[in-house]
Amino acid sequence: MPVNGNVTVNFASTSSQGTAPITGYLWKSNGTQICGNSSTCSYNFGTASNQITLTVTDSNGKTSTATGQVNLTFTTTGPTAHFTMLAQGKTATDGQTLTLSVPVNGNVTVAFNSTTVQGSAPITNYIWKSNGTQICGNSSTCSYNFGTASNQITLTVTDSNGKTSTATGQLNLTFTSTGPTAHFMMSAQGKTATDGQTLTLSVPVNGNVTVAFSSTSVQGSAAITGYVWRSNGTQICGNSSTCSYNFGTASNQITLIVTDSNGLSSTATGQLNLTFYSTLSAICTIVPNPITLGTGATVYAQATGGISPYRYIINGFDMGSVSSQLVMPSSLGTFTVPVTIFDSLSQQASSSCSAQVVSGTPYVTGFSYSPNPAKATQVVSLNIYGGNFVSGSTQVWFVGPGCSAPGCQTNAVNVVSAAYISAQAVLNITGTYTVNIRNGSGSWVQAGTVTVVQ
Repeated sequence: MPVNGNVTVNFASTSSQGTAPITGYLWKSNGTQICGNSSTCSYNFGTASNQITLTVTDSNGKTSTATGQVNLTFTTTGPTAHFTMLAQGKTATDGQTLTLSVPVNGNVTVAFNSTTVQGSAPITNYIWKSNGTQICGNSSTCSYNFGTASNQITLTVTDSNGKTSTATGQLNLTFTSTGPTAHFMMSAQGKTATDGQTLTLSVPVNGNVTVAFSSTSVQGSAAITGYVWRSNGTQICGNSSTCSYNFGTASNQITLIVTDSNGLSSTATGQLNLTFYSTLSAICTIVPNPITLGTGATVYAQATGGISPYRYIINGFDMGSVSSQLVMPSSLGTFTVPVTIFDSLSQQASSSCSAQVVSGTPYVTGFSYSPNPAKATQVVSLNIYGGNFVSGSTQVWFVGPGCSAPGCQTNAVNVVSAAYISAQAVLNITGTYTVNIRNGSGSWVQAGTVTVVQ
């Protein structure tokens, strides 16, 4: 049996009784009892020499002893070497062949793991070799990078008793030629796109733009030696990894064909589109026109040509993408608004628009004068209350004796506010006068009447 092993032995009494039946059985090994009082016995032995005795006793107290010998011979067994190989998702064991695929001039890392079974003693040493050359240290595992086609793998294990075992497997590499993979980038006007994408650029009508191309191709087993750049099937650049070309057509299919020193090729495609725009110009209008003083108006800006989105600056205010602005003129006359428009290409166009600011029709809510009645050839003072009174525009006229329509105008008018006028006049003829007011050449509004006495 193995060193440090053991074995179970079965015993059975074949004793012959005498005058009386046997009543006691005593089993011993080397003087030590090993079983109870039974005609049979089963015991596990691990020592080399074992003297077995059976003493039987009958009911009369008479005894008899028999002796035998159990000897164990211990044999030493060595380990049994085994291992597994793992790479690229594939597994093989010793006695098998693991075949892997790698590019030409490539390599691959393979993991090895001992599955050795020990014998009588523990394993103390592992030697991994490939084609006779050691590839790893003293370990139950091994990882090694291979670049040769045929590799005989051996694992030799040794236990503490010096016994050894060797297992062998085969690792084969198949070298395949891989071609390049074409890729490129397109850049212009601060924009970038790659093959498989579309680069859209804006140019003036009948204009053009220069686009830069750069290969980002990945080589395969061999170096890339040829580059062919084309637009809509026509070659546009020489044999170079970069290309710069001036485009003036709307739709351009770009292709790059790369070829390596093994003659393997790959093609990548992208799209270049040009959008043509006219020159940016600015237009503005004011609504309503004319504008009644004291009321608002809206300035509308409009862009033509260029490329949206647009940014509007109206009357000095940056309105962003809002193309209109509410304005409130503060004086009569011509009201002018400047407009500047920018497009997405930073083109700029400017314009201006104008509207006439006019007075509104005044209205009267109260009227008085003093003295009342007024005295001929003396100053009479008027107080007129209402609205839409405008300094420099609102006029005060008298229609009466000696003042036929439209009447006689007084220049002593003080427009204190839009709601109050103070005026003075001298009326020389007695009688009744109608007081009329108007803004500029607008409609007449009766304010009241003045009676003049002597």
